[in-house]
Amino acid sequence: MTTALLIQGAWHSRWTERFDEYANTFEEIVISTYKNDISKLALFPNVLSHPKVSVVLNHSSIPPGADWYGNVWYQCLTTRAALQQVRSQYVIKARTDEYWSNLDLMKSAVETSSKMVCINIYFKKPCWFPFHIGDHLYGGPTSLFKRGFDILEQNLAQDRFNNSSMAAEQKICLSLLSAAGEVPNWQQSRTQMLANWQTIDASLLEPFWFNAPSVGTVGSTVEQIRECESNNPTVDLLNSIDKYFE
Repeated sequence: MTTALLIQGAWHSRWTERFDEYANTFEEIVISTYKNDISKLALFPNVLSHPKVSVVLNHSSIPPGADWYGNVWYQCLTTRAALQQVRSQYVIKARTDEYWSNLDLMKSAVETSSKMVCINIYFKKPCWFPFHIGDHLYGGPTSLFKRGFDILEQNLAQDRFNNSSMAAEQKICLSLLSAAGEVPNWQQSRTQMLANWQTIDASLLEPFWFNAPSVGTVGSTVEQIRECESNNPTVDLLNSIDKYFE
């Protein structure tokens, strides 16, 4: 089995702090960023010339009438473009402005699970936010993700969500569930999420560094996580996905 690490977003060098670990863990690394960041990429020739690394450069634009709310269009744009380059059987999606340690654990979970996998940070309880995955780090079969992001792109380009205030994480999850053969049902979100997703405890991936919109950049110390949770009452760092449905 082979697994790719897909790293997307506006160029940021933070992910390169764990590059050696990533290169040892994954069979391929695909970076998807923007053409207007090309001068910044030039500062990292040793990383970007590595034989496992490929780079996709995208135009930074939103088509007229497309759903842009919550920056979902740009995540879809960069992720979908990278997925088209992925050759591995499985894929894990991360962000350029974040890093994670021990991704071999996430890789193992993705390769052995019959479900899609995401971290528990920002995986929200269905009673508050149905179909809200933790989209800072998630993965699954590449073929499923390619179908899911094709569906997401179609949904966003035609604004099938009516540019709603539904979170980007929900729109991504609904599209991936559709790719998995589900007909998303808001009254059955618990059942459908349990059948198609599992979470991995982010504490197993320490040290990490991620961006939480409401509190800024947050690291993996106990104090930093507590600050994140205090500002986000729907965030739970729990060990089992079942706890989210109690």
